[in-house]
Amino acid sequence: MHRVADAGEAVVISASCRAESACCPRCGQESSRVHGGYSRVVADGAAGGRPVLIALQVRRFRCLQPECPAVTFAEQAEGVTGRYCRRSVPLTAMLAGFGLELAGRASARLALLLGIAVHPSTVLRLVKALPGPEVAGAPEVPGIDDFALRKGHVYGTVLVDIATADVVDLLPDREAATVEAWLTAHPGTKVICRDRAGAYAEGSRAGAPEATQVADRWQCAMRRLVVFPAQPGGIRREVPGSDGLPGSER
Repeated sequence: MHRVADAGEAVVISASCRAESACCPRCGQESSRVHGGYSRVVADGAAGGRPVLIALQVRRFRCLQPECPAVTFAEQAEGVTGRYCRRSVPLTAMLAGFGLELAGRASARLALLLGIAVHPSTVLRLVKALPGPEVAGAPEVPGIDDFALRKGHVYGTVLVDIATADVVDLLPDREAATVEAWLTAHPGTKVICRDRAGAYAEGSRAGAPEATQVADRWQCAMRRLVVFPAQPGGIRREVPGSDGLPGSER
């Protein structure tokens, strides 16, 4: 860090990297041969309600590996900058965390209160760029429901772990064959909490024939319907109890 300056509407931190060498992002070859340099500005978290800008003096190194397609590459400040990023690594992680908890608009409003101007669509893009969780096997009790990619036109399927309320996977459509293929590839399901759609019933029967199918709580409360465990895929009407859920009468 060279200096911190008050630029009126923002705080500007001037800095540069001290490392004598850097590794090529393509081939991993370390190089200390400097090709040139340039100035780079990345946004960081706010200080005192004002945005913080980091003005970096960045060097370009020449890759010493003849077969590498990257002739030159720019150094990165570890933990601060990333390739092609205009925000610092901590700020990007913070906004993505906001998006996971609050979605787009609420995250943008919260960030503005902290002195960070960001568009809701940008927050959603940061969330989409996060790596998805690896699915080693299906949860014992998955929830299966549809969601709209384009309401009235294009729909997909969301699978949720009922025990943890975490989204396990997203499927491109709501066809029985797609659900069957996913359940077949991820064995271990014991109970399927699903939407009433016939395609989900068919896919669940074919992909996890030993699993018990039940209706989710919303379906039971709002539509007064429940899946009868003795007949997988069969739905019968129940008498609602005092809490709005189906009672024990048969």
